[in-house]
Amino acid sequence: FTTRKIQAGLNEICMMLAIGAVRDDMKEFTPEAEACLDDVAHFVRLYHLFMWGRFSHAYSIVVSEKGMNRMLTRGLITNDQFRCLQVQDDGISAHHTCISWIGMRIYQGIDEGGIKDDMALKMEILNRINFVRSSQSDVGDIIDGRMSLAYAHLVQMLVDVLLITSPFALYAQQGIWAILTVGVLTVFYAGVLDLSKMYLDPLDNDGLYDDSVNMDLGVLMNEMNVGAAEWKKGAMFVPF
Repeated sequence: FTTRKIQAGLNEICMMLAIGAVRDDMKEFTPEAEACLDDVAHFVRLYHLFMWGRFSHAYSIVVSEKGMNRMLTRGLITNDQFRCLQVQDDGISAHHTCISWIGMRIYQGIDEGGIKDDMALKMEILNRINFVRSSQSDVGDIIDGRMSLAYAHLVQMLVDVLLITSPFALYAQQGIWAILTVGVLTVFYAGVLDLSKMYLDPLDNDGLYDDSVNMDLGVLMNEMNVGAAEWKKGAMFVPF
């Protein structure tokens, strides 16, 4: 749910910019407006990528110097952006830098005349930026503030004791059928326990379950990459 709130906040920023972009006499975006929309969409993509690179071990390479060098050679970031990002401490604050760029580029677009200088629009965009930042902090809190280790150990011991003693407890009543019953108990109790452990580590940062179904961050990133540009495309032409 938190991941969707972050996506929604970023999409709303792009949507409000597309609505507030200045148009010429042909009802098309002015060059200043188009440049601002493109830059903000680019920073939105970078922010979303670096944010998950900060929280997920699987994507941590993107916030490293090696990963950013690769992005530079592929043209995903410019030389100026690369230089600014390298000032950060091992990429830990790269997503913070990008979300700051979003706000600063919007204000620059307003000063250049590409975005309408409307106080309500500026306040609402700032509210959305703050909303995204606070939602992003919730992701870190959820990952760091997991269930206490003592409770997890207690539940593990309870399940283990139950499954170990089940054959002896059930044999007196069920006889040979106790084998089947214990198998069913093992599948359900041990399976639910493993599933609960996966919920404690949805990003698979611990790497304990190679074959488990965890959050596919690639899908979220792809959705955000598409969403960052679709608002400009949708508002490119107007019928009035």
